[in-house]
Amino acid sequence: HVSFDGQVKIIASKDAKEFKEIATISASGKDLRDPKILNVGSLLYIYAGAVDEKDTQRRDTEAKLYTSSDGKNWEEQKVTGLYPGSWLWFVHYDGKQFYGSAYCRAEGDEASRATLYKSKDGMNWEAFFSIPVKASNEVALDTGTNGELYALVRQEISPNHPLLLIIEDPVNKP
Repeated sequence: HVSFDGQVKIIASKDAKEFKEIATISASGKDLRDPKILNVGSLLYIYAGAVDEKDTQRRDTEAKLYTSSDGKNWEEQKVTGLYPGSWLWFVHYDGKQFYGSAYCRAEGDEASRATLYKSKDGMNWEAFFSIPVKASNEVALDTGTNGELYALVRQEISPNHPLLLIIEDPVNKP
């Protein structure tokens, strides 16, 4: 995390020994951070946090989404419904619905709070749960066999222990 020239490089191999670059994803004036990839049906989704190159404190981020049907040609999609300045840190797809975790640290790490979102298409998000942990940020998500949502929460202040939250029915949670 020392430069402001973050790009996403897509490399491919036929034998898992020799790789070649087949695509580069970049955003003018933005530093793309911590990309995550999902394979959903016939589309690949790459989510990344984008920080303006002038924002040396990395406080104001936006979520970027790029999709591709072949891994070579990527198209940016509009992401809506997140709180302004939120970093869409993690996205999980359970076969029916997307779940995302995002946080905003515009007022510093100790003031950050993570929020869970859901989406039918991975682009238009709806907040449904605010993580009840002070200074929460990066949250990994997974779903269980009975539809429950697991959220492993990172906390930036002492005691800095990860916390596991279980939401039994996230689909019907308002």
